Amino acid sequence: MAAGMYVNRSREVLVLTLQCLFGTSVHMCSVFLFLLLCLLLFLLLCLLLFLLLFLLLFLLLLLLLLFLLLFLFHLSWI
Repeated sequence: MAAGMYVNRSREVLVLTLQCLFGTSVHMCSVFLFLLLCLLLFLLLCLLLFLLLFLLLFLLLLLLLLFLLLFLFHLSWI
């Protein structure tokens, strides 16, 4: 319960700060905060997709290296 009150209070402070800086209404500040949240979520999603792609590429290269080592080991027995 206290955490929710802290978040609400932080939001009020941020809205009032933006209102003082830009001279806009509270509604416009709420829209701005919503768009900022959407942008942050989009950037987080892009970062997660990039990390997933990097991980898949790393695993693919590791698998390729494993097959190469197995192939060379097989050739050494011939």
